[in-house]
Amino acid sequence: MSATEAGNGEPASAPALAGIHVLDVTSGMAGPIAAMLLGDNGAEVIKVEPPGGDPRRGRVAGYLVWLRGRRCVTLDLKQTRDRARFDRLVEHADVVLESYSHGAASRLGLAYPRLRELNPRIILCSIRGYPRSHPDADRPGWDLLISARTGLCVGYAPLDYRKLAVTPLWRRNEPVRITVSIVCHTRDNTVVGDAQR
Repeated sequence: MSATEAGNGEPASAPALAGIHVLDVTSGMAGPIAAMLLGDNGAEVIKVEPPGGDPRRGRVAGYLVWLRGRRCVTLDLKQTRDRARFDRLVEHADVVLESYSHGAASRLGLAYPRLRELNPRIILCSIRGYPRSHPDADRPGWDLLISARTGLCVGYAPLDYRKLAVTPLWRRNEPVRITVSIVCHTRDNTVVGDAQR
């Protein structure tokens, strides 16, 4: 059977996200898994890593699996030269995924108004634990911290963190929600032709 044919002998259809270009400027769980799902469905994903690489690479179980199917580039977004290289990538991208705090994202040039100036059709997906208007907007949105603050930590013994059990709702559900949202927005961009956040 030809690689271009499906099992029924008909020409195989292109992946759902073929032709979509994604810049992955995330770390942690939700962002890398969402970028993996986008790549699995045909998107071209470029992971932008800081000098020295992603600090979680090789330290978190499953992380190398989540990084599959993408190219990587090392850029220091604090440096003018690397920021210019990143800007050129943005000009040809459809989606930017980032998971910095609100303040850090702005300092690194990842704020939506700036990205939209570079590319009016860009879709920005910012992955954070709290919205900008929330009092805890600059606090990390890590699974364990949110589970503790919302009472989802169960089965722990007083003063014995080794027996702490967590219900990992965020890391299981968020990548899928992010992916579905981006798919919907890319389809909407195809029809409407405008940038979205």
